[in-house]
Amino acid sequence: MGQTHLGLRSKEIARPEDKGGLKRVGAVSELWRYPVVGLQGESVTRAKIVETGISGDRAFQLRDEGGKILGPVPQSTSTTERSILGLGASLDESGGAAVLRITFQDEVASFELPDFSQKLSHAVGVPVRLEESSVLATRVKRGRAVHVISNSSLRALKRSYPGGDFDVRRFRPNIVLDLGDANDFAEESWVGKSLRAGGALLKVETPNERCTVTTLPQGNLPEDKRILQTIVDANGRNLGVMCSVEKAGAIAVGDSVFVD
Repeated sequence: MGQTHLGLRSKEIARPEDKGGLKRVGAVSELWRYPVVGLQGESVTRAKIVETGISGDRAFQLRDEGGKILGPVPQSTSTTERSILGLGASLDESGGAAVLRITFQDEVASFELPDFSQKLSHAVGVPVRLEESSVLATRVKRGRAVHVISNSSLRALKRSYPGGDFDVRRFRPNIVLDLGDANDFAEESWVGKSLRAGGALLKVETPNERCTVTTLPQGNLPEDKRILQTIVDANGRNLGVMCSVEKAGAIAVGDSVFVD
């Protein structure tokens, strides 16, 4: 996966505008989805937001022989189990119907290949099976369908810990916002408000409390335990906000973002 940046990657932010009682605060700079729970995700330029979040996000999960759903942090007693955060997942939609592809260390395997399950279990280190996700309904019920984070928050953390790599992949957002020179952690001031991005309308429900997953290695990002400690010191463990979906719609990088 390519490196992400804290700077502008969207259309230039212009003066504030009003749209149906909503005030323009910035623009969408990145969109991410994670087709398999716990695996690295993929950056996309456009997507559809449905009731459960970005279409295709957390659509699948891995379950081991004991019935446990796997997450980024290994929890079994097996000494061979590896963090599934070392694997990547993407949806190939070029042929119409989406085809799941898993990126291992040295190859990409499609779900439709006959030896896919064997390759997957070998990569994880324990026998696992791929299945449809059971977490989506829970995410909707808890108001956690869409994760939004801003560049102002990432810049604040970088100032606190200049040596840290605050690549957005550590924090697994769905929508990254460019808010220009907004205040640090500006998105937290929107809790309880509506946020319109493209054709979708979200309700900002709660700040997102972070965990040790932010410190784990993935791709070319090294392990760094100071990442989480920096979040704790700078903002009481919170980074970004979780949203529910009030209205489904299409969204694309560069779309303006409005808040009531």
